[in-house]
Amino acid sequence: MKKAVKAIRARALALSAWGVAVLLLPLALASGAFASEVQVGGKLDHRLFYTADPSAVTQNETRYELTVEARPGPDGRVYLSWKGTVPFLEEKGFEGSETAGTSPAQLAPTLHEAYFDVYFPAADLRVGRQIINWGTADGINPTNVINPHTLSTDALVEREAAAIPVPAVRLSGGLGPSLGLTAVGILDFVPAPFPADPVRRLAESIAANVPPGGTVPGENWLAIEGVGPGNQYEFALRAESMVAGYNVYASYFNGYTDLPALWMEPISGSPGAFKVSGRYRRQQQFGLATAGTVGDGGVWLEAAYTLPEKLDRLDLPAPASIALSSNEGTWQAVAGSDYTFASDVYVSGQLVYDQAGSLLLPYAPPGQKEAGLYGVGVLQYTPERSSATWDVVAVVNLRDGGAVVAPGLTHELEPGVKLAVRYVDVVGGADTEFGGMRPQIRGVAARVEAAF
Repeated sequence: MKKAVKAIRARALALSAWGVAVLLLPLALASGAFASEVQVGGKLDHRLFYTADPSAVTQNETRYELTVEARPGPDGRVYLSWKGTVPFLEEKGFEGSETAGTSPAQLAPTLHEAYFDVYFPAADLRVGRQIINWGTADGINPTNVINPHTLSTDALVEREAAAIPVPAVRLSGGLGPSLGLTAVGILDFVPAPFPADPVRRLAESIAANVPPGGTVPGENWLAIEGVGPGNQYEFALRAESMVAGYNVYASYFNGYTDLPALWMEPISGSPGAFKVSGRYRRQQQFGLATAGTVGDGGVWLEAAYTLPEKLDRLDLPAPASIALSSNEGTWQAVAGSDYTFASDVYVSGQLVYDQAGSLLLPYAPPGQKEAGLYGVGVLQYTPERSSATWDVVAVVNLRDGGAVVAPGLTHELEPGVKLAVRYVDVVGGADTEFGGMRPQIRGVAARVEAAF
């Protein structure tokens, strides 16, 4: 796995260097000609998270972001952004930490997005490290698979997982008055952060139930095959149109799964011991999304069918191989609606169906994976002529009754400066999906953010 990770990092570094060189070229050619068209912005925020079980501060860090936007002329744009984090302790978030173990050398800002746009009469071209957001639903988008996402305590607080940029070429244009088409070519595969701790806990529980009781060793328990050079390319297409007053989007993606397919297998020479093996595999996804209004309310529907590459190891009988992933195609769908009342009260509700299982961890023992069904609700109130917004966010697992409920307050202290406080609680016993995570996510989150 270490070799695969090093190979992925090497390709990403090479493409990042290439991207920076391409971006600096138009800047150098047009230096002085558009100095007044350069805009510099950024954001600085400090985040705290205090967990109630056990009582401890598990997040205490300052994050910063710098953005530079330049327009060499009316037919182009250059955009660069850097991000950095200064941790004051190791964060123990839901899927582990993005900052735990950070060395001083890693505290320097890292390149986030870096791309240039060229505007043609009939199409727009974007080249570089970029985030491509597809879909119509709020926060959970089945068709939004081009960028991998991180899942941490921030995602529970902010209702959206952070996207990781990918090196890509995007071309968007119109094919007639009512049809638009977007084509995306991804130059290198970028995986999502691997949830090592939850996967290890799952593997240990499965091994313990293999007669007469198996184990997962502490070392060399995980072996994942990466994506080889020459095979890392991905592509996606999306067509959009207006049908009966509704925006309709049809999409197709051919690339790799953000997380590898996994299985457990016995360790040779160690009776009763198992290791977790995995491989990143290709998938095809066919998506459809629509959004519009019914009366004064908004409605949306988004669905995708994912067909993964078949791996023989996933079909072998246990205990020779214990599959944590499946070769079967799966559906994911979201239907939702929102409405704003005259009293400045906003409500939103979504129903989420995931045939692959849990939204949080896409792995399960053979025969124990059932389709996930969730409800997501938002109630928000912003008093007239007030700089404060009160809200409650709830995510409910409709299969087991467990839920995450998070009331919060966001107050704008000054223009561009805001304070946000949110309490996160869990409803349900330890046998529910969310109840089992209570020690990691029950607590108070606070954030002070200044944008410039």
